[in-house]
Amino acid sequence: MSQGDHRKLTVRDWVAQAHDTLERVTGKSIRDTDFTDDRLTIVLRELSHPAYWQAIERELGQLTLRVYDLEQKCVRVDATTVSGYHVGGETSLFQFGKSKDHPGLLQVKVMQGVLGPLGLPLATEVVSGEQADDGLYIPIIKRLLTIVTQAGLLFVGDCKLTALATRAYLREQGQHYLAPLALVGDTLAQMRDWVQAAVSGQQALTLVPLTDSQGQALPRVQGYETTRRCTAEVEGKRVAWTERVFVVYSHAYAQAQQRGLEQRLATAAAKLQALTPPRGRGKRQIQAEATLVQAAQAIVHTQRVEGLLTYTFERQVERETRFIGRGRGAADRPQRVVEQVRYQITAVLRHAPEITALKDTFGWRAYATDVAAQALTLAEAVETYRDEWVVERGFHRLKGVPLSLTPLFVKRDDQVVGLIRLRRVDHCPPVADAHRICGAPSAQTRVGRIGRPAPGESQEGHRHAHDRATVARVFQNHLDGHSASRAGGPPRNSADRLTSAHRGTLGFIARHLSFAGREFRIVGGHYANGE
Repeated sequence: MSQGDHRKLTVRDWVAQAHDTLERVTGKSIRDTDFTDDRLTIVLRELSHPAYWQAIERELGQLTLRVYDLEQKCVRVDATTVSGYHVGGETSLFQFGKSKDHPGLLQVKVMQGVLGPLGLPLATEVVSGEQADDGLYIPIIKRLLTIVTQAGLLFVGDCKLTALATRAYLREQGQHYLAPLALVGDTLAQMRDWVQAAVSGQQALTLVPLTDSQGQALPRVQGYETTRRCTAEVEGKRVAWTERVFVVYSHAYAQAQQRGLEQRLATAAAKLQALTPPRGRGKRQIQAEATLVQAAQAIVHTQRVEGLLTYTFERQVERETRFIGRGRGAADRPQRVVEQVRYQITAVLRHAPEITALKDTFGWRAYATDVAAQALTLAEAVETYRDEWVVERGFHRLKGVPLSLTPLFVKRDDQVVGLIRLRRVDHCPPVADAHRICGAPSAQTRVGRIGRPAPGESQEGHRHAHDRATVARVFQNHLDGHSASRAGGPPRNSADRLTSAHRGTLGFIARHLSFAGREFRIVGGHYANGE
């Protein structure tokens, strides 16, 4: 659970090494057979039941918020995918879908809501891999609001969060949102007008000063604010509100867009030229104009360079005279002319004026929010959204070191769901300790980025702050202590180094996992009876 390979067969050996520490932390007697792969299978199966899991998730989230006295103002919501070499099927969770990791593999989708600025996971949902993100936001928000029950929370997400139905639902619930607008529907035309108003000087731009962790100024960011009226229906009830829109220009974003465009133009040109290779052995030739046009248009569309590139082609005909029938040729033998037709792309041309005009619009993005102006300024909105790396870092930890969710070795859907949910529980203590609140839980604890000092903190102080024991490090020290003992050195017991916060979190998990007896399962009756 703490790090590395999540195959079931390795857990039993790991528990044997940490037996004393686990018994002292959980307060339970742990037998050698309690962590066999069949028992672990039962655990994952029970964790896959929505009723059990949602009760555990709700109580664990509320306990974590209470123990660490965390400030509850900002919640971040996002989705990721987890791929695996699975068979799939019509009813399977594993389906093909859009993926940044492995587009060629079947995948499941994981939707997660985390508490900012920590990135502490509060709610996790696992769905089939082909589902679009847009429809997953309202269900996960409903789950989050059973854990963090106060009104006026700020939900931050990517452009899928700005679906009208999602924004209206948050308004109806008395919550707020901040996210970049998706350029679809009326917003696309409005965005052109907003950018034109800024470029032409109709709107005065406000500079947003940004610095990195070292205090160095970041590339120029500036923008202005406008408003628009929004209306929608939520469960038959009409919801209307005035939405603030921040139209922001980022020089770094503009450069990234320009690099992306140049790469797409170069890729499109190379693929267009490759459609009609010269004649040669194994070189397939296009012999129909319609086939060439269809293939070329597909490349232009895939690379998103419509109107920026054109290509010219010609029809080439080679004629060859052949004798009719078999045998040697003779002057009086009948002959026929055979034509071989191929189409050749002769040039790929860039439309310089259109490319220049497009680059002039680069760097602009519109952010929407319903927070009052006195509570969220333009600069604060930009800073808040820039911390979206918080939830992304959680996904990196989930799928890479230390939790190593990918690749998935378990095959059955209930085992996949149970494992992902178990990993979400594993994620809580490392996140909390990474922000240095485990040792001294306090609302006033300053929070900095992992690997960087907090504002006003020296690098040396930052290094010493991270020397405190984490749950994973304590367990590792325990294993090292057992190794030293076996080698003749003095034994160490790491359970004595656990803080009350560590014990509280691990003890909570232990209370709801029955390690005793043959039934290694979630004790669902505790929730049903209200105990």
